[in-house]
Amino acid sequence: MSSHYMHTFSRQQAEIGRAIDEIGAETGARIIGALAGALRTLLRWQRRDQDRRRLARMEPHLLADMGISREQAERLSAKMFWVA
Repeated sequence: MSSHYMHTFSRQQAEIGRAIDEIGAETGARIIGALAGALRTLLRWQRRDQDRRRLARMEPHLLADMGISREQAERLSAKMFWVA
């Protein structure tokens, strides 16, 4: 990396550090907590979407083993990923 880019990178790091100092540790922790919560929600939605896609492709005998009819599986797999 050239010295110009290293200097720019160092300056940006310093600006980020000052911004964090300004918002304070408590606010920073709240922001991080909110981001972590959002990530957990996105991962739950992704898992739910994958599960519903698998359910839609399941063979009838596997659905019967789980005690689910084809109609129930279709109804469940048609739900949007954010709906529990």
